[in-house]
Order: sequence, then C-alpha cells, then structure tokens
Amino acid sequence: MNKLNRDITLSELAEIVSGIESRLSKVESRLIPTGYNQPEEEEKDIIPVVQETEDEIEFRIGELWFAKIGIVAFLFSVFFLLILRIDNLPQGILIFAGYFIALTMILISYLKNEKLGNLANYLFGGGFILLYFSTLRLHFFGAEPLIESSVISTIALYIICICMIAASVLRESPYLTAMSFTLVVTSAIISDFAIIFFGSLLIVSILSVYLSNRYEWDGLLIYSIPLTLVAHLMWFLGNPILNGTINIILDYQLTALFIPLYVGINGFGRVKNFITELEEPGLIIKTILNSALTYMLFLFITLKLENGINSLFSFGIALLFISLAAFYWRKQNSRIITFIYSMVAYGALSTAIVLYFESPNYYFWLCWQSVVVVSTALWFRSKFIVVANFFIFFIIVVASFGSGNGYETASLNFGIVALISARVMNWQKDRLELESEKLRNSYLIIALLTIPYVLYNILPDYLVGISWIFLSLSYYIIGKILNIKKYRLMASATLFMSLIYIFIFGLTSGDTGYKIISFLLVSIALILISIVYSRVKAKEKQS
Repeated sequence: MNKLNRDITLSELAEIVSGIESRLSKVESRLIPTGYNQPEEEEKDIIPVVQETEDEIEFRIGELWFAKIGIVAFLFSVFFLLILRIDNLPQGILIFAGYFIALTMILISYLKNEKLGNLANYLFGGGFILLYFSTLRLHFFGAEPLIESSVISTIALYIICICMIAASVLRESPYLTAMSFTLVVTSAIISDFAIIFFGSLLIVSILSVYLSNRYEWDGLLIYSIPLTLVAHLMWFLGNPILNGTINIILDYQLTALFIPLYVGINGFGRVKNFITELEEPGLIIKTILNSALTYMLFLFITLKLENGINSLFSFGIALLFISLAAFYWRKQNSRIITFIYSMVAYGALSTAIVLYFESPNYYFWLCWQSVVVVSTALWFRSKFIVVANFFIFFIIVVASFGSGNGYETASLNFGIVALISARVMNWQKDRLELESEKLRNSYLIIALLTIPYVLYNILPDYLVGISWIFLSLSYYIIGKILNIKKYRLMASATLFMSLIYIFIFGLTSGDTGYKIISFLLVSIALILISIVYSRVKAKEKQS
C-alpha cells in the first residue's frame, strides 16, 4: 500500500512539472517575438597572459634593439665625417658620400618596409637627417664653402624639411614628423632672418595643431610647444648657437609680440577632440605648457622692456588667457583647464599691476583685483579659484600691513573689498559646489578687523571712537536692508570696541566737550540699536 501511494505521488509530481513547463513555454511564446532565436550562452574568451621567455627576450633585444642602436651609431659616424675636417680628403667627396648614403637609406626604407618593420622608420629618419647635414655642409663646417650664398643654402634646407614633413605625414608617424619640425626650427635659427624665423615657428605651431587634431597625435603638440619656446628664447638671446655669444635683444619687441600668437594657435586650435580629450592628462600637460611655461618666457622677455610697455604686454596676455578659460568653459565646462588658464591670467594681471603702479599703490589695485577674480570664478563655478583667491587676498593684506603701508586712507579698500567679495559670494552661492559659508565669514572677519584698525591709524584720537560708532550704525543699516544677521553681529562687535575705546580715552581725556559728545553718541547708538533689536524680535514672533 505504501509503495502504491509513493508511485501515485511521483506520477502526480511529474504531471505538475510537465504542466508548469507547458505554461512557461506559452508565456515565452507570447513575450518573445516570432523568429527570434534565443542565443546560446556565449563562452567568455579567456585571454591567457603570455609571458616572454628568456629566448624571446634575447631575440627581441638582438633583433630590434641592436639594429636600432647600430643605426644610431652609424649616423654618428657619418655626422662626424660630414662635420669634422679631414686632411687630404676633398670636401666634395665628403658631401657626395653623405648624399649617397642618405639617399640609399631612404630608398631601402621604402623598398624593404614590410621586412624591416619599425626599422624602416629609423632608416627613413636617419637618411633625411644625413641629407639635411650634407646640405648644411655645402655652406657650413668647411674652410671654403661650396655655396657662398647663405640664402641658397637655407632654401635647400627648407626644401628637404618640406619633403620630410610630407613623407612623415604619409607614413603617419608622429615621431618622424616631430623630427622634421626640429629640422625646420633648426633651419630657422640658421637663417638668422626675423621674417623667416618667426614665420617658421608660426607654421610649426599651426601644423602641430592641425596634425594633432587629424591624427590624434597628442604627443606632437606636447613636443612642439617647448620646441618653439626654446627657439624663441634662442632668438631673444641673440642666436648664441649661430653667433657664439649671448646678446640680449632689448629693442626688438617682436620677440614678445609673437608669443601670444603661439598661445592663441595652440589654445583655440584644439577644438575637434574636446569630447575625447576632456580632462585627460595629455590635454592638461598641453595646457600647462601653453599657459604657465609660455608665460614664464613671456615675462622673462617683457621685463627687459621699458616700464609701461611691459605692463601693457602682461595685461594683454592676461586677457588672452582669461579668454581661453572662458572658451574652454563655454565649450565643455572643463574645470581643470579653466582653472589653469584662469590662474595664469590672474597672475599676469597681478604682474601688470605691480609693473605699472609703484609701492604701496599696487597693493590696493591688487585687492580690487580680488573682486574680479571672485566674479569670474563664480561664472566658472570653480571652487578652486575661489579658495585660492581668498588665500592670495589674505597674503596681500598681510603684506601691505607688514610693509608699513597699511596705515593710509587707501587701506580702507581692503575692508571694502572684503565686504563686496562676501556679498558677491552670498549672492551667487548656489553656483558654487562647496560650502562657502566659512569663506564668507573669513572675508567679513577681515573687514571687521581692518576697517577699525585703519581708522585708528589715520584719524585723530578724539575721532576714532566716533568713527567706530558710525561704522557700527552702517553695519546695522546694511543688515536691516539685506536682512542678514551677520552684519548685525558685526555692528554689535564694532560698537562694543567703540564703547571700550570711548570709556578709556574719554575718561582720560582732558577735553570736556569730547567727553560730552562721545558719551552722548554712545547713548544714542545704544538706544537706536536696542530699538532695532526690539523690532527684529517682534517681526520674528509675528512670522
């Protein structure tokens, strides 16, 4: 009997399972479209980690690296053959040998490109370098040049550079292209003509940006920016490579005028790849090179110019950098790139102020610059700029008072700027992605301390306490208009300081009129403030 019940139970279970399967198949037929074949479970491809054996490493070093080093050593031997003088050997034979070897290497790189692999590029680049030096030997490095005219020699060098650039681009090799740009800059230095020199640097900058956009050659632009800057520095130092001596060009302002052109080409030219390059390390490096490094050279050159002109140059490039910051912010909201260009722009603007104004006047213009920085930082939504600007503003205030220049009427600007900066930050606090309450409080504390301190130093003793009372009333009025509690607290703190000062100075002063007026003003101020607090408290209860 038990066995029968167990058999019946198993058969019932089998019927239930088959019924569930049939229902599931009906549901799947309704849910899954007709003609859809359910894909089989794909097997994940497991890529084994292949480690090089000792034999493979040995063959790779022997096959590739030895050949590369051999080509480089061969190039050095031919260079010495072309540059150094060899007795009893005609110069024409050396130049002919250089051309023959160079053309042979270039021809082999084309004919054996498939078999040689990467070595073909080494042969190609080395062949063009030998071709360049052989042409250079026609006018230089010899006791009696075969070509007397330096113009003809320079034209021949540029023809070789143009051919190498075209061939390098066709090979899609950024390394060969960078090498060809180096030869172009070298030809520009050798030419020693301003138009050819600066024109060549501009062409290298334009081609670098164009090829970087088209072929994604980020490293090419990273290489070309320092290349043009070094060449520009060589020209400013009087072309010491060609002339053998350093002779700084003081009256030639083209050395400064062309640097903003490089900045504009390299900055505004990188438009195509904004989406892929956003905040990438390569773009950050290029930005630092195009801003901070470039401005260091620009400042080094412009400092040698006359006062007034150098400040105008710094102000102009500051506008260019801030334009680049706005450009990158509007295009892609790039925070890091915007921050870099902005900080360099603010540094250039500070330099222009220091160069134009004499001490201590530039302290007060620098503090008003803080308002401009805060305003633009709020537009860029950059918390980094806001924080950095506060510390810079604090350093300016400390430096001004520490140098003994903070005891003049103009020093009131520090407190006024601090109040304006705090107000601007509170007005646009929703644009910042940081808790700006502490920064606003810091600005207000600076205003609370600096304004009474300056009034104490610039006013007679009998007017200090009275001025503090009027300052306190001003804070109360501002707090009343803006309905901000912090200004009421500042007013109370200022009034408390004025009470202490008036009681100490009033009791010790021998002027009876001052005692009467000062204590009368204190009483009036206290009564007015008491009325203000009563009305504020009544409004709070009513609300």
